[in-house]
Amino acid sequence: MRLLFFFCLLGCVSVKAQEVKIDIDLSSFKTYGATSALEREKFFNSHNSPGGEFTAQEWDFLKSIKFGMGRCFMSPNPGSSVACGVTGDEIRKKGERWGASFKKLPMYNSSAMEEIILTSHPTPGKGGSKNYAFHWKGLGADYSPEAKIMADFLKYYFVENGISLPRYIEPMNEPYVHANDYKNVWAKDSDVRVEMARYHKMMAQELHKQFPNVKVGGFASAWPYLEGFNSDFEHWNSRMKMFIDTVGKELDFVSFHIYDGMNVKGEDCFRSGSNMEAIMDIIEGYCAIKFGKPLPLLISEHGMTRKDWLTQAYSEERDWKILRSVNHQTMQFMQRPGNILKCIPFFSGKATWRKDPNPYPWVISRKNKDGDWEWTHLIKYFQFWKDLSGKYVDAQSSDPDILSLAFLDKKRLSVVLNNLEDDKNLELNLCNAHGRKIKSVKLRRLYEREGIPVLEDTDYSGEQVRLTLRRDETVIVSFEYNQALHPSSTLDNRKYYATEYLKAVKAGEANSFCVKIDSGKKKRALLQVGIARPHKKSILPAQLCLNGKKYIIPDNWKGYDQADRIKEGFFGVVDIPVAIEDLKNDNEVSLIFDTEGGTVSTVALNIDYVL
Repeated sequence: MRLLFFFCLLGCVSVKAQEVKIDIDLSSFKTYGATSALEREKFFNSHNSPGGEFTAQEWDFLKSIKFGMGRCFMSPNPGSSVACGVTGDEIRKKGERWGASFKKLPMYNSSAMEEIILTSHPTPGKGGSKNYAFHWKGLGADYSPEAKIMADFLKYYFVENGISLPRYIEPMNEPYVHANDYKNVWAKDSDVRVEMARYHKMMAQELHKQFPNVKVGGFASAWPYLEGFNSDFEHWNSRMKMFIDTVGKELDFVSFHIYDGMNVKGEDCFRSGSNMEAIMDIIEGYCAIKFGKPLPLLISEHGMTRKDWLTQAYSEERDWKILRSVNHQTMQFMQRPGNILKCIPFFSGKATWRKDPNPYPWVISRKNKDGDWEWTHLIKYFQFWKDLSGKYVDAQSSDPDILSLAFLDKKRLSVVLNNLEDDKNLELNLCNAHGRKIKSVKLRRLYEREGIPVLEDTDYSGEQVRLTLRRDETVIVSFEYNQALHPSSTLDNRKYYATEYLKAVKAGEANSFCVKIDSGKKKRALLQVGIARPHKKSILPAQLCLNGKKYIIPDNWKGYDQADRIKEGFFGVVDIPVAIEDLKNDNEVSLIFDTEGGTVSTVALNIDYVL
């Protein structure tokens, strides 16, 4: 596609005859609840923790590109340790040794573990891991001994060593994948899942008593296949909903993993786009119904994965596929920052633990043919994002496939664009600069050329910029002004979920939802509807009404049509712009489908209020 930017020094600037409009209003900051500025520690991370894999020189480079660390497998083996009679004194001695060793690492500082998510393998698994959390003890078991051991572990490994506690605890990683590990003792998968949830609750109760600033959540869901099985949301009901109901108010956050690639049953499909929006909305929407407000989300792994990668040689094209997915997902998380605690792109370090001639597919550093360590293309993720900073300003895209964000940092405006679909023609409009003049424009682009990732920085001296925005490309356009910009107003983004969810679709029958919102001056509103529909059925309802007024439903949404989700069908969120004058404090939304099948999973109003 051809993208033209023309900048007039006063007022709004636009280009004629372009397909997609990107509007940046420089008179309005944008907030998401308490979040007003980019919080880098939330998004630009890796599935790494401080350790000894990298040399001091390598750590210096990683720090220079603002490489974030985010997750660590580490525990005192609470499940097995209880069975073996571990004592607090044993944990204390291990903690002393670990602290002494940790302080010798080249990247050590006392707060190095503060932003880390601490987790553990749920069971020994096929590999017979000794670092695991859960031990089957039957239905209704008491897990307070494990919880106290975990509290001792935090005390002796961190507090007594003068090292900041990890902020987030996920007691187990992807536990329900391992629910059948106990079939040899005749434990039912469903019973194991319930006991794992009860384990989380007792762990949270103990840790909240001893370390009130530590957040405990889960369940680090491996496959958030929430609409399955047979599009009836049994997967949701028997796993995520059951977990939330069981842990209840002890739950500080809900965590899960988002991957493009071979998901669920092995099909190639993409969660990036409307599907991951539907996943996040049903979790937030149900928590809003149950607790009165959505629980925070923590995405402890995201990216792209395929089982066949593990047996393949290093591939530059594979690096691109991972970068493509991680950037799509990062942008979507950044568009809802108020309820996101942390996101961990699945980038590993050197994975020196792996005993295989082929490198672990997600490493940022690998050995070349000469046996020397070299960075993979995955390092480009951090190089691309390293300079982004500032407060959110109002940015709108007329096409849901073009994700857009804008950040203002004094004299610098950074506009971030990500393309979920095919090449698009764009029109960028910069409004309300109030006489500030553009001194320079810089472009940073991350795209693929013949399957190889390309990171490109370009300086432009003029006020006209042309570029081709490719499929899956991400671009940061940075404008340097001659004076600092001072937006005079603020928009606060708020999302309100309906009081009900998960309504089955019946042909010709209306499904009605009530969405209660706050009073106040509003600038714009989106009605966001989560829909699960079998293939060969029309995805969109034949009729949609807001407070009795019919609306035309756009036949476009974030990302692709999900046609390759052959097991179930479409599950995604569709956005419908609605007129603010049609809104009431109590809003009735009704939908009618022509044919039977599927579910309306969630209904929400996403509104920008003028503060």
